[in-house]
Amino acid sequence: MSNLAMTYSALGRHADALAMREEVLEFQRRVLPANHPSVGEGCSGRDGLHGVWCYCDASFLGLALYNLSVSYETSGSLPRALECAREALRIWQASLPPGHEHVALAQSRVRLLERGLQ
Repeated sequence: MSNLAMTYSALGRHADALAMREEVLEFQRRVLPANHPSVGEGCSGRDGLHGVWCYCDASFLGLALYNLSVSYETSGSLPRALECAREALRIWQASLPPGHEHVALAQSRVRLLERGLQ
């Protein structure tokens, strides 16, 4: 479902991407504990548009929240985007080692959104 949301976003179907990312978040909140770490190693990075494309070394829920933040920003809902980015940051700080690239990514996103709301 996350890949489909990224595809919708790439096609400019931002409302569909937002709806799909909401479904991803709702599903993951139902089935995963808040700090569920994914398995695997050796990959990390971002897609060519906005979202993180790799689940390795991250929390599934944090990833869903980060990507949802991107969709909310694209749709013009900066307060909701900031809320999701802050929650992703909180989860990643709790589940990843200090200095991890996803923590830094979420921190940058929070700062960017905070500036956008000023």
